[in-house]
Amino acid sequence: MCDDPFQGVSLGQARLIIRYKEPKGLFISKDVTRARPYIGIDNLTRPAHVEEFSDMKDCLRWIIGIAVEVDRQKEQGLHKKIDRAQKESRAINGKNKTSAEAKVIDKDKLSYKERER
Repeated sequence: MCDDPFQGVSLGQARLIIRYKEPKGLFISKDVTRARPYIGIDNLTRPAHVEEFSDMKDCLRWIIGIAVEVDRQKEQGLHKKIDRAQKESRAINGKNKTSAEAKVIDKDKLSYKERER
């Protein structure tokens, strides 16, 4: 999981994040005037997605669940890049080997044909 999966912000800051969609990140705030006072804000990749919770634990579970999923996606993306690079490397090396092997085989054929003469 990332180092700081979320940041606690004041209610005023939370309203600005929701309104202006900046900064990007995961945030938690509290509004004591509401029946569901805990506010989770997911502003990572899209306009702010806001959820309200009665219980802080539920809010934290939601935020941390998003952070874990983001890390998983990043890791999968990295694995895909590594796999792609390995395939490209194998393809390049395979072509080189094929060319080199073809030259050796051609030389062997010539040598064999010359021996037959």
